[in-house]
Amino acid sequence: MNDIVELLRKYPELALFATLSLGYFLGQFKVGKVGLGTVASTLLVGVVIGLSDVKISPFTKSVFFYLFIFAIGYKVGPQFFRGLRGEGLQQALLTVIFCLIALASVWSISMLLGYDKGLAAGLMAGAVTESATIGSASDAINKLNVPQTARDAALSHVAVAYSVTYLFGSAGVTWFLSQMAPRILGIDLKEECAKKERELSGGREEQGAGVSTGFAQFVARAFRVSGSPGNGRRSVADIEKTGEGMFSVERVRHGTAVLDADPDTIVSEGDVVAVVGRREAVVKAATSLGEEVADMDLLQFPLQTADVVVTNKRMVGRTLRELATDCGRGVRLKKLVRLGQEVAFLAETPMHRGDTLQVIGAPRNVTRLAKELGYAERPTPDADLTWLAAGIVLGVLIGIPALMYKGVAIGLGTSGGVLVMGLVLGYLRSTYPVFGKLPAPAGWLLETLGLNAFIAIVGLGAGLSFVSGLKTFGLPLLVSGVVAVLLPHTLTLLIGKKFFPNINRGVLVGICCGAGTNTPALLATQEAAQSKIPVLGYAVPYAIGNVLIIAWGPVLVNLIPKLPAVSP
Repeated sequence: MNDIVELLRKYPELALFATLSLGYFLGQFKVGKVGLGTVASTLLVGVVIGLSDVKISPFTKSVFFYLFIFAIGYKVGPQFFRGLRGEGLQQALLTVIFCLIALASVWSISMLLGYDKGLAAGLMAGAVTESATIGSASDAINKLNVPQTARDAALSHVAVAYSVTYLFGSAGVTWFLSQMAPRILGIDLKEECAKKERELSGGREEQGAGVSTGFAQFVARAFRVSGSPGNGRRSVADIEKTGEGMFSVERVRHGTAVLDADPDTIVSEGDVVAVVGRREAVVKAATSLGEEVADMDLLQFPLQTADVVVTNKRMVGRTLRELATDCGRGVRLKKLVRLGQEVAFLAETPMHRGDTLQVIGAPRNVTRLAKELGYAERPTPDADLTWLAAGIVLGVLIGIPALMYKGVAIGLGTSGGVLVMGLVLGYLRSTYPVFGKLPAPAGWLLETLGLNAFIAIVGLGAGLSFVSGLKTFGLPLLVSGVVAVLLPHTLTLLIGKKFFPNINRGVLVGICCGAGTNTPALLATQEAAQSKIPVLGYAVPYAIGNVLIIAWGPVLVNLIPKLPAVSP
C-alpha cells in the first residue's frame, strides 16, 4: 500500500486519470433508477485517492474548468439570448424567480446554521446539481484576502457540501418533479401534455404524440398517371395539393426521359411519377393517380439525411406548418433537437434560433431547405480551435478586472468571463455560421472531460480534510440540501400556476427542470407524462439557469461572512 501511495504522489497524472476512469465507471451504475451520476462518483473516488495526499497544480484545474465552462456557454448561448426577448420571456422570468429563491434559500439556511463560505457554495452546487458552481465559487475563494489555510479549508468544505447534497438534488428532485409537481399543481400531467399536443398539431388528432414517428416512416412508390383532369395534363403542384403536404413528386418518366420534378413540371396521362411521403398518404395517392408500377429505374434516386441548423432570423418563431408550406417541399422531418434534447415536433411547434432539424430528402431539396433556414451541419470532426482558444483568452481578460470592497474583489472573475465569452460566441456562431465550428461530439467531450477532470482534481485536493468535514456537517447538510432545493421548486410551481395561467402546466414542470439544470428530472417527467411536451419548457430555462446558478457561487462567497475555523 505504501508503494502505491508513493507512486500516486510521484506521478499525480496517474492519480488524476485513475480517478476519471473509476469515477466514470461507477457513475453509470444505478439501483433501480437512482444513481450517483458520473460527476458525484468522480468526486468521491477523487476523495478516496486523495487520502494519499496527491498534489496537482491549480493551473491544471483551471485549464479543465475553462474548457468546460466555455463549452457550456457556447452550447446555451443562442437560447440564452433568445430567452431575453420574445415568447421566451415568461419562461426566462420564471427561471430568474427560481434562481433568486434558490439563492435566498441557501443564504438563509447558511446564516441560520452558521455555515461558512465553502459550505454555502457547495450547498448551492449540490442542491441544484450545478457542478460548475464549484468552479466559480473556488475561483472566488482563491481571491479572498485571507490566510491560505482558511482558503484551503473553504475549498474542502465546498466539496463536502456538494457530495452530501448532490444525491437528493438529482434523484430526489427527479422524483419530486415527475410525481409530486402534478399534485401541487392539481393536474393530470398526461392530459395537460395531450392538450398541448392537440394545440400544437392544430387540432388534428392524427398529428398528436405520434407525429414524429409518422413523419419518419415514409416510402417511395411509382404510379402510372391515368384519367388526369384538364385534357390529361396537370402540374406537379396540383398533384401534391391532393396530399395536403404529406407527399411530393420527385421524378417523372415522360416516354423514355426521366426528369427531376419541380412544382411547375407538367404531367400527362401515361407518364410515370415517383411519389415520396408518408406511407398512408402515398398509398392513398393511388386513387387519384393511377395504378402502381414497378419502375425501379425511376425510383433509384438518392436520399440525403442532414442536420439543418436554424439561423435565419426570418424563420425564427415560425411554425413547422409554415415552414413546410413555404420551403419544405420534398423534405421530411425526422427529429428536432434543441440544446441537445430531442423535442416533440408538431404542426404548430415554433422554431428557435439554434434548433437543429434532422431532415431527409433528395439532395437538391435538402440543400435548398438548408439555405432557407440557415446551414447544414456537415458530419465532420473538425473543430475551430482558433475561436475556442481565443474565446477563453478574451474571457480570462474581461474577468480579471474587479472592484475592491472591504477587501473583497467584486467582478466577473476569470471563470465568469470565460462563460460570458462562451455565450457571446455561441450566439454569434448561430447567427453567422462562418466561424467557430464546434461539432456536438467535440462539445460533449469538452463538457464531460473538462467537468469531470476538474471535479477529480477538487476531490484529490480535498481528500485529507473531507472525512472530518463529512462527520461534522453530514446530517444537517443533507437536510439543508433537501430544503434548499424543494423550496424553490415548490414556490416556482405555485407562482407559475397563479401568475402565468397561459403557460401549459406540463411545460411549467419542464421549466422547473430547466431552471434547476436537472436533465434526469426532465427525462422522468417526459416518461410520467408519456409525452415530450415538457421539453418545450426546458431549453430557455436551462440556458439561463446555468448562467445564474454558476454566478451564485461567487455571490455566496461574498455574501456569507463566515470563514472556516482553522486550527493553529
